Amino acid sequence: MGDTIMDESMDTEDVSLYFKPSYILVAIDTHSSMFETNGAPSPFKNCLKALYQLCDALLLKSGKRGWSPFSVVLYDKAEKASLVNFKDNMIEINKLLKEKSSLSEQELKKSFMRDYDLDLAAFFQLCKKKFKDVGSTFYRRIMLFVTDDHDPVNGDANKRFTALNEAKNFEENDITFQLIVSKEDFNFSVFFDELFSLLKSKVQSICEDEEGIYDKLISTIWFRHMQNKVRFFPFADDPTKFITAFKKSYIRPQRLLNNDHVAVDGTVLTRIAKKPDNGEMPESSKEFVLRNRNNRKKFMEIKFDLGEKLDATLRECPLGYTLLYVCHRLTGLGEVISEPRILEADTNEELPYFEQFWQHCVNNDKVLICSKMTKKGDTPRAVELIPKLIHGNKVFLIKAIPFANEIFEPRRGLKVKVPPPSEEQEKVMDDLIDRLTFDFSSSLLVDEKFVRKEKYLKAKLLDEDREDIKIRQFSTREEIDEKIEDIVDAYLESFPPEVQSGVKRKRAPSKKSGK
Repeated sequence: MGDTIMDESMDTEDVSLYFKPSYILVAIDTHSSMFETNGAPSPFKNCLKALYQLCDALLLKSGKRGWSPFSVVLYDKAEKASLVNFKDNMIEINKLLKEKSSLSEQELKKSFMRDYDLDLAAFFQLCKKKFKDVGSTFYRRIMLFVTDDHDPVNGDANKRFTALNEAKNFEENDITFQLIVSKEDFNFSVFFDELFSLLKSKVQSICEDEEGIYDKLISTIWFRHMQNKVRFFPFADDPTKFITAFKKSYIRPQRLLNNDHVAVDGTVLTRIAKKPDNGEMPESSKEFVLRNRNNRKKFMEIKFDLGEKLDATLRECPLGYTLLYVCHRLTGLGEVISEPRILEADTNEELPYFEQFWQHCVNNDKVLICSKMTKKGDTPRAVELIPKLIHGNKVFLIKAIPFANEIFEPRRGLKVKVPPPSEEQEKVMDDLIDRLTFDFSSSLLVDEKFVRKEKYLKAKLLDEDREDIKIRQFSTREEIDEKIEDIVDAYLESFPPEVQSGVKRKRAPSKKSGK
């Protein structure tokens, strides 16, 4: 995607939807260790189920072509290795992974488990070829090797030498190699410690179940994000000197968009804005109304046009971020009034000042206090730029500084001195806390209306019956009562309720006549 051009007379920031796909190759070992159950699903089955969960999550997030951003390769003979290829159709992949992940353990062993040794170097070559077959630009390429075999070369010195030579070239081919195992006692020293010694990055993950593998997979996928090309003004009194940068937003609301407008006969329509016959916008769109209440609670209206509005607005700062001063942090952890955004240097920027500002803030534990203007006529907003290092990139975290009326502090201190609790009271409270503690997950916070729409669309895409929506709920009143039923008496004995006599309120005298 080319750079966005900013015009000198622009009234708003230039916004674009920036995206370079990440390609993930999941290489699954078919060694017998991957099919050990031990009373739980085997690592191979967990991997297939996690891949199906990943595909299901990406089904409505793929582009117009519906290509897959991930590939699945089995560590097996070449004719049996390819399970899912890059740019395969996501709908077909979803059906395939659903079918394979629903097989029993015995069926999976019969279909996939190998009983012979292989050449790991040849397998690494196959994985590299899979990446090279994708000719489009990419953000990053990651190979995830899932195995529970400590020694994938089976002690063969020649195979070990050739495999390590192939692994050494991963980074030269822009491929990041990562390892996933399912056992805490996995012996990395047999083979993989030497492999990672040849690479710059060492990423080893222990994923014991389906959810762990899914979390690892979804974290490697690169999603679309909003990107604005902005200007950073180092001198508040000189708007002619600036540095170009990118403001990036990675948080997007969860929603389903109707991207195509289709007529009854199937013709794709394009939505255009209709202009008035005279080519001018109606006067009502240029008029602004300011309403306020006076002491009698009646509205007072002041009408003004666009020119008067702009003249009345403070516009000393140019569009972008103007540096005011450098100081210590003004906001603490958790003090957030808007979604976080990232300010990153423009790769085409020749001046090194952005990195120098960043390094100065890091060395002196300081932040940049700036004035933010996003569109013409806006009121400047004070923000602080906090230096951060993300994936090796030097960036600033943009955090809005709240005004006084946006700060709400909790009441501190108690008017009444509370005596320290007794041992019995502490024991009862610990028991109560243990009984009411539960494992929180973001999956508990679900928009049921959105999920119903999503399930409906997926059922139509996959030509399947709509599944029943199963949403995990917090504990109900009845479930909570059942958990604490046998400790209520002990709690009331330790913390007896205080009974206070109520004060009767005086009734206002009646206004009836004659009284």
